[in-house]
Amino acid sequence: MSMLCLALCLVLGPRSTDATIRVDWSAAAGTDSPIADVRRDYITAINARDRRADAFYASDAVAALTSGSIVTGAPALAGRLRTALEQDTAGGVTITLTPTRFMIDGATGSEIGTFTETRPDLTGSHSVEGVYVTIYSRGADGQWRIAMEARTTGSRPPLAIW
Repeated sequence: MSMLCLALCLVLGPRSTDATIRVDWSAAAGTDSPIADVRRDYITAINARDRRADAFYASDAVAALTSGSIVTGAPALAGRLRTALEQDTAGGVTITLTPTRFMIDGATGSEIGTFTETRPDLTGSHSVEGVYVTIYSRGADGQWRIAMEARTTGSRPPLAIW
């Protein structure tokens, strides 16, 4: 988170009214920027299981996922999201994005931050932390969209496919 962001930024989670992706805005600079608005709207769409969430991606968007996989193009990213939400196999993982900075330079914007994936288990919960970068582009229509996402948990395996 985003995609990412990266975060995407797309988690399997329980089908309930509870958010599966949360954002902790407390450490973020630039939250009044239009790309921060895109992040807010995107998270709202994802948590609502809105199938139109793919509209938040540029047509040629690319994501480098924690697993090392590369996903290219809005249709592929949207398809991955739809499959993940339909399969609902993450076992109740919640992802908390903690953006630290939103910046815009011309028609390109960036978001950097950390994330925590948390899964409840019999002993409480298990968490994995990581970092992410989301790059935004402003299209000819003036709309900001996610152009690239990269995230990693280092050597620790992720708890969810998102």
